[in-house]
Amino acid sequence: MFARGRVLLAINRRTDALAAFQQAAKLNPLLEYQWALADVLSLTGDRVHAAELETQIADHGTEDPRALSLFLVTYNRDVERAVRLAEQELTNRADVFTHDALAWALAAAGRISEAQQHIDHALSEGTADSRLYLHAGIIAALNRDNKQANRWLTAAAATQQMLLPSERAQLDEWRRKVSRKSH
Repeated sequence: MFARGRVLLAINRRTDALAAFQQAAKLNPLLEYQWALADVLSLTGDRVHAAELETQIADHGTEDPRALSLFLVTYNRDVERAVRLAEQELTNRADVFTHDALAWALAAAGRISEAQQHIDHALSEGTADSRLYLHAGIIAALNRDNKQANRWLTAAAATQQMLLPSERAQLDEWRRKVSRKSH
């Protein structure tokens, strides 16, 4: 159901996507599924239920520290907790996605040079992933490297249907910012 929801969302069938995400979250309450549901609730105008779910995720989503860290930073909630979660998770899973989560949290905490080191490590294995590219682009922009920012944000945009709606909004916002600075 989760994959079906992503497909429906990609073709802009929000109401159908909402039903698919609701069913997916009911069957398997993974944080990523709850996050997608909150995003789609917001997109379909149900901000009250979206906000309730966002709070629930932030308060109780400890079964996946990496996903919770990404969620907290994306929603600009408790950034220091996000850093702690990602640092802790790095000791358990030192993979590209955990380096990405730590980079994302460090960037939100204003620790840009450390964020750059971790995103470079995350990208070093050549993993093709929209979220990695999005975070790399934003971190490059924060480092005032508009050429790299544009490169990574363009790569993220090429497969933006893989991003959650909250991440797509960030992609659009940062592409506009980088575009203005490049001209």
